[in-house]
Amino acid sequence: MKRIMMAVCLVCVLLAVLVLPVAAAGLGGAGTKSNPYKISGASDLKQIASYLNKSGVYFQLTKDISLSGGSAWTPLGTESKPFKGVLDGAGHSISGLTFRKGNEQNEDLGLFAFADGAEFRDLLFKDVTFDCTGIRQAGALAAVAENCVFKNCDVSVRCLQQAYYFGGLVGYATSSSFENCDVSVQAQLASYSGGMAGYLHLPAEGSVCTVRNCSAQGTVSASGEYVGGLIGRIAAESESVEKNGEYLGEKAYGHAVSGCITDVSIQSLESKNMTYAGGLFGGAECLEIADCRALGSIKGTGGWYGGLIGEYEGGVGSVTRCSATGDLDAAGTGYGAFVGGLI
Repeated sequence: MKRIMMAVCLVCVLLAVLVLPVAAAGLGGAGTKSNPYKISGASDLKQIASYLNKSGVYFQLTKDISLSGGSAWTPLGTESKPFKGVLDGAGHSISGLTFRKGNEQNEDLGLFAFADGAEFRDLLFKDVTFDCTGIRQAGALAAVAENCVFKNCDVSVRCLQQAYYFGGLVGYATSSSFENCDVSVQAQLASYSGGMAGYLHLPAEGSVCTVRNCSAQGTVSASGEYVGGLIGRIAAESESVEKNGEYLGEKAYGHAVSGCITDVSIQSLESKNMTYAGGLFGGAECLEIADCRALGSIKGTGGWYGGLIGEYEGGVGSVTRCSATGDLDAAGTGYGAFVGGLI
């Protein structure tokens, strides 16, 4: 009888173990908002891969993490299995994130390759380096972000090879918001690239995109179209606006940029192809901008250069209480040069 009872108890224990939530191996916490998984080293960061494509999972850094001296980082997430959780840096830093020649991939580079519906906050990235050829869609935190929130994220980054759709923070973003983010950048940029984000897109009605109190500083050389001190190109789908039967233009779905400041020196290396470069944005459309300043200089030969925006592509929008005080120096070769104090 005792043996039977012991066997029953053992079965009950095994069943209880099987139905308990399985925590990430080696990670403290429970992955909840009140008790997030604790990240204290490089191996912990890599374990986030076990929670891709899962919403409502929380992670928090508990100490500064150095990735220096190790192998090049393999980005987390794929288009079909993006990161959907919350990563809270709690004011701690990740340093030495590196992508170098010989990486298995040169596209979709970042701590995360793809993020969807994720939130990133209170993170500091130090000494991020991109040194791959053919870089396309890359940013320190995420290569591609959709419906994401970036808040209080600071980055210092170098890009040593020409990069397309490159941003110090994120490469290509749709329907995402940025607040109180700061980027220090030294980079060689190609098309659709900027200090903080390469391309920011609003694809549909009901989408929301805000950029508030963000900043960028540094130096970039540009050899393609749409390069900006903050964002390479910011674009939106739009709807027609009419008043009393008169067509007034296009209205964007929720684009708003306010309180941003850049001090990025941009040198365009193009002389034959069209280049659009601006202190804030290389190109923009259907956009409302308020209380922004661009301090950096822009120098180039041939193209469209503006203190704030290289090319405004149309649509209903506004520029309120903004200024650009950097030097604009453009020589008319190739397609010629078109220069505006603001646009």
